[in-house]
Amino acid sequence: LDIITKNHAAGNILIVTHGVTLKALMSQFSPEGFIEFWKKPVVEQASISKIVISPEGSSEIALYGDTKHFSV
Repeated sequence: LDIITKNHAAGNILIVTHGVTLKALMSQFSPEGFIEFWKKPVVEQASISKIVISPEGSSEIALYGDTKHFSV
């Protein structure tokens, strides 16, 4: 993940994965890290999660398992 974000810092990155792998990736960006890994809810299939990484390297979880597009 570090290599991908460094090599594509100026653009958008799309990663498609399964639920537990997604939870692991998102844990890297959450304040509690992996401590609360199994306490977080299962991420719905076809949901959208979004991380915003600033040019300085700070990150923010903007969406986590969002399913609003299901009702469109």
